[in-house]
Amino acid sequence: MKICYLANIGTTHMPKLVRCFAEKGHEVHVISMEKPNIPIDGVNLHLIDTNRKFLYFTFLYKIFQMSRIINSIKPDIIHAHYITKYGILGALLGYKPLIMSAWGSDILIDTKGIFLYPIKYALSKAMVVHCDGENVRDELVKLGVDADRIRLIYFGTDPGRFNPDKKREQLKEELGIAGHPMIICTRNFYPSYDVQTLIRSVPLVLKSIPDAEFVFFGRGPGDELKELASSLGVASNVHFLGYVPNDELPVYLASSDIFVSPSLSDGGIAVSITDAMACGLPVIVTDVADNSKLIKDNVNGFVIPVKSPEVLAEKIIYLIRNDNLRAKFGNLNRSIIVNEYNYFKEMKKIENIYKESLI
Repeated sequence: MKICYLANIGTTHMPKLVRCFAEKGHEVHVISMEKPNIPIDGVNLHLIDTNRKFLYFTFLYKIFQMSRIINSIKPDIIHAHYITKYGILGALLGYKPLIMSAWGSDILIDTKGIFLYPIKYALSKAMVVHCDGENVRDELVKLGVDADRIRLIYFGTDPGRFNPDKKREQLKEELGIAGHPMIICTRNFYPSYDVQTLIRSVPLVLKSIPDAEFVFFGRGPGDELKELASSLGVASNVHFLGYVPNDELPVYLASSDIFVSPSLSDGGIAVSITDAMACGLPVIVTDVADNSKLIKDNVNGFVIPVKSPEVLAEKIIYLIRNDNLRAKFGNLNRSIIVNEYNYFKEMKKIENIYKESLI
């Protein structure tokens, strides 16, 4: 099968997805306006030149370039990811069959502004709309997408790459925190992920557990977060390590003790959460999106209200002090990912959509 993706290849999800289908033996092409962060073997990458002076002509030029590339490829399937950008472009191109993937913020946030009608137009042109959360599916229905055109399929996590065996004892030593409990957060530094709440919980945790260490990975404006940590007097216990390639992330997760996601909003289940679960970590998550469907409070983790640093600190302290509970939560989480949110099982469902669209 010849598959053409219209997508930002610089995201975490896309390199994994396109590599997966290339390894399945499909001829995979990606048309992207962004460059990849890592090499992607076996995939044909077509970068669009967006360096044009005037916005209107830039838009037309994107359409022209994409159309020219697609005509040369002659794909069996076109799959556009993120409705606000590539979905709209895919709809305007007019090629079929067209599959679209909604990522969350494109449907939950972008539809509140000027993109509402372009998004509705794009969705009307898709044969199938894929999403990874019940909250996103419900919004798609409200936007006029027939329920029988929507497929709820999670991105999932590869339990082979993300697993407890990736733990490296020397890692904490390299970070200068050997022997200390390590709390990790891999959410980006943008406001919607509310990393500020986790930082505000740090002084509360340190009152009871003075050697606790907090490690942050992510993209985005981190200077304000660093200033917040300094103003709270906890900068020595807070470590901002910036962006880490996805291939390196399993070691950091498996070597940590607790994972926290303080997000204010998500589409379905964030992959950052399932990655941590696959590595056998206990997780503390906010009660947003589909989190409470995956994490049962006090069964395999804790589900807390948003913007609640006091509650978050209480749960972190409780987990640090209870080794057996951390192990119990972590083992359950590993089992859930292997059996229910396995990346390859979910990608098989995507492949089935492709096959059905060609009938």
